[in-house]
Amino acid sequence: MKITFLLFFTTLMQVSATSIAQKITYHQKEATLKQIFTEINKQTGFNVFWSPKVIRKVKK
Repeated sequence: MKITFLLFFTTLMQVSATSIAQKITYHQKEATLKQIFTEINKQTGFNVFWSPKVIRKVKK
């Protein structure tokens, strides 16, 4: 009984995660994080919060 419940629960969680997941496509060489975060916002509607101080230090 416990194994049946575990298998059912695992399957249910996988189906749930798959239905919520989104795919993002972005193809550009040497993109900045700002450009990538903007594209994520366009494709998903999610905002990515970041610190300008941290972003300036990151290489392309």
